[in-house]
Amino acid sequence: MAATAEVMTGRTIRAYCATHKIGFDAQSNKPILCASRGHVLAKSFPDQSAWEYCCDCQHCWLIDTGKRDVASKECPACEREIVRRYACADCSVISIESNEPGRRKAFSVTTGIPSPNCPGCLQQPPSRAMEHDCPDYGAAFITSFSNCPFCDQVLQAPPAFPCTVADCLSGLKTSQTELRLQSQTNELVASTDGDYILLPKVPGISCSLVIPKVKKFKSRREYYETYYELFNCDNPSAGEVMVIRPASLEKTASGWLIKESGTIEIKSSEPRSQIESTATVVVCANCGTAGNPSEQFCGRCGIHLGAPGASQSGSFGSIPPSPFVAPTTSPPIVPFGSIPASFDSPAVEVVTTPTLDDGSSPYVEQNPTVTTKPTSPLPKIVVGGVVVFLLAVVIIAISVNTIGGNSVEKRLDQAITRGNLFPPPIENARDLYTQLKASNASEDTLRKYRERLIPLLTASPNQLLINLPTVGGEEPTGDQWRDAARNLNWAAELKPGDNKLSARAAYCDGRAAFVQRQYDVTLQLWNQAANLDPTWVLPINGIGLVYQARKDYGTSRSYFIRAINLDPSWAHPYENLGNNYLYEKNYVTAREYYQKALERAPDWAKPHWHLGQMAMQFADYATAVNELQAALSPTAKGLKGNEAQLVQRDLDRAQQKLSQNSSTTNY
Repeated sequence: MAATAEVMTGRTIRAYCATHKIGFDAQSNKPILCASRGHVLAKSFPDQSAWEYCCDCQHCWLIDTGKRDVASKECPACEREIVRRYACADCSVISIESNEPGRRKAFSVTTGIPSPNCPGCLQQPPSRAMEHDCPDYGAAFITSFSNCPFCDQVLQAPPAFPCTVADCLSGLKTSQTELRLQSQTNELVASTDGDYILLPKVPGISCSLVIPKVKKFKSRREYYETYYELFNCDNPSAGEVMVIRPASLEKTASGWLIKESGTIEIKSSEPRSQIESTATVVVCANCGTAGNPSEQFCGRCGIHLGAPGASQSGSFGSIPPSPFVAPTTSPPIVPFGSIPASFDSPAVEVVTTPTLDDGSSPYVEQNPTVTTKPTSPLPKIVVGGVVVFLLAVVIIAISVNTIGGNSVEKRLDQAITRGNLFPPPIENARDLYTQLKASNASEDTLRKYRERLIPLLTASPNQLLINLPTVGGEEPTGDQWRDAARNLNWAAELKPGDNKLSARAAYCDGRAAFVQRQYDVTLQLWNQAANLDPTWVLPINGIGLVYQARKDYGTSRSYFIRAINLDPSWAHPYENLGNNYLYEKNYVTAREYYQKALERAPDWAKPHWHLGQMAMQFADYATAVNELQAALSPTAKGLKGNEAQLVQRDLDRAQQKLSQNSSTTNY
């Protein structure tokens, strides 16, 4: 046990003898003697024996680990129903708590982990913990034990995502629960040869997480035959399976129901030609090169793909054949480098053929003649059977980096200076940077522009994200969030591998959808942001808001608790939890969280307003007046629109009631 000065010097505890059903005071550092018969319960508290401690009534008692199913459904001292448990790995004390109010509570496990510290060893528990449903103990508890002290099962937290299925499974030390989807009932059930793996539960999260069992797909068909119902995948093919986000399940009496689908990606092992065979392409009208629709300039000749004559095709198989076809008969030999004086003159086909040791060609007669073909559209040279298009060479040499005598770099400099980062301006940084990159500019040149562009792209979005969680901050419009997402998405392209930058881009996209109440899109994007940056609290709190808007208070509560664990100093998740309990008419718990929000943001008007409204419910008009006046204080923040008028209306009613009543009732 990690001892503290208070443990060593002793403290007064409330012990409970389960045999004689009696509670009594005792000194923690001395033998614990039953007040009824004087028999010794333990040498001290805690003493590495199996103790339980009720945060509601503050009694502690020993449990018999020798028998199976030792957990009780209610506290033996105060008889409150137990709904939460935490087992401390340092002192073996199991802290328990109910949903009923307890006066002057010194400890709490409301967030899943004892606060402010463990009631046994008085140490702050580690934030990294897991939930374990122990068959020998007879109940589920959250713990940081590496092995369960009751059933000896190896315990571990689920892995961080994204990660491959192979990496995830290799890190699981516990026996794996396999699940199979029953198509008739759309329910997953345990199976010895299932297609999915159930992951260890996460503290504070009511749902279960599941990943595919297969580490690699043998073909695209394998995804559609088995896994498409639980997981979205943009690139199904043969290759290694990467889990971006696990699917979530809801436990039922007979199995699990799908709550939210997951996302996977494939590290493809198919040849590139097979993968791209069905991809949409754009064909350059100038040189016939096929390109990706997302590219604005031809990667070969540098001409804008939006120029007249550029064509699109559904697949490589349907691309129209290039007009530049090698001749079927042996052409005459012309010295390499002979170029017609003008493109208006008849095209000359120049072919160099291999020679034998005596200098003769094995393919053509000696002393060939030069011929012309007026029907050939463009000049070309065939060297050793390889077609070289002179027009592309000329264009690249002359005009890739210079158009109208003005270099792409110079125009890009001007666009950045003027702040023209995106269209509609014709001269915008996005198009010009793409054109410069397509011209095979050096990495040093591109890096120079990236270093200038990224701060410009991230400055405004970062300010939005800084202002959003502050008390009284204004909600930007959907257009502002979309502009921020556009900037951050390009910044993420310029800085690949920066997950935090990508997470903020996904969050801004999701916030734009959230403002428009497109909650399905919001959840997908905010889950993506949370997976990219698991330490960032904004998407976790935001997901809770979505479920709260859907009146799924149990799920929303789990996300708000996660947000509190990530940032205990941020007031918003406490206010959100208070709202949850207020909607459920659990006023006592709602009050506790509103007060915690005010501890972190004393000038926030909203918690004061809610506390005043609840005090009115209990006819505590003095408290209502105080809280509502605090909400309308000149220093108070956070009221928007006509909310100040509504608070004033509530205050007028409270003052009128207070004047009519000579006494008040505390609630």
